[in-house]
Amino acid sequence: MRKGPLVIYGDGSANLRRAARNLPGVDLCHVSRLNILQLAPGGHLGRFCVFTEDAFRALNNTFGTNKAECTEKNRYHINRHVMNCADLARIINSDQVQGKLRAQRTSVRAHDKTKKNPLTNKAMMLRMNPFAKKQAELVAKR
Repeated sequence: MRKGPLVIYGDGSANLRRAARNLPGVDLCHVSRLNILQLAPGGHLGRFCVFTEDAFRALNNTFGTNKAECTEKNRYHINRHVMNCADLARIINSDQVQGKLRAQRTSVRAHDKTKKNPLTNKAMMLRMNPFAKKQAELVAKR
């Protein structure tokens, strides 16, 4: 089910909280209680979020920054970026990475994978029932 906009409020927005809770399809959340299920419901990114001014200021206290730890959570800080070069295709196709990878495997067909109907294919009938040839001769003699 589709989700509507998410209004994220702070401690100074008590009137906004009471006003927005009556709007159909609009969800409310306090800035200190944000979680991934509200920001990306069902794993789908891109939900429309509306921050109040005091909630936006409280983000640094709640989650910290790259350089400073947060004040509300014990020893929590936002991780820095791990990749310096975001061109993933260039990294994968580089000589250093390709030199460490194993050779590409080729599949060899062990046997014919298509199933043949023994009732219409005489060769398959003879493989399954060696007596079928003799039986056909006996039926033809009658």
